[in-house]
Amino acid sequence: MDLTLSGFDNPPPPPMGFTESNSATHFSSEIQALRQRLLYAILEKETLRTNAMNEIRLKEDCENQLYQLLKQTTFERDEARQHLLQLQHLLLPKPQTTQTQTSPPTDPLVDLLPLPPPSTSPSPPPTPTTTPPTSPPPSTPSSTSSSPPPLPATPTV
Repeated sequence: MDLTLSGFDNPPPPPMGFTESNSATHFSSEIQALRQRLLYAILEKETLRTNAMNEIRLKEDCENQLYQLLKQTTFERDEARQHLLQLQHLLLPKPQTTQTQTSPPTDPLVDLLPLPPPSTSPSPPPTPTTTPPTSPPPSTPSSTSSSPPPLPATPTV
């Protein structure tokens, strides 16, 4: 591999129909056109870079505003929670307890939520009450039918 610049030592031959003076003028105009295109490309690149930097700055400003709003909202939420706790402390009566038993801390906001609806699971059957056994009515001697004795009463479920 030859690393010399031999190709640049001798300029290429001019196209047919060009003389030496036309060739120099043609190459200088091509060089001017290339320089002009290079300047336009650099200008376009700088314009795009400037626009991108402006967009980034706008997005950072928007992000900063959103962060400040989040901070303010969080602060107001915490203040409202403290105010709610103070109101609960003032308005809700304290239960009288005879034992000094501590319960795990609960979230005061959960206490204000409505209770869940009663479950629809089947309830256990009621406990049967014991009733004194009833004696069958006295049979009459004229009765000839043989019927089974009556069944004791059972609670219905």
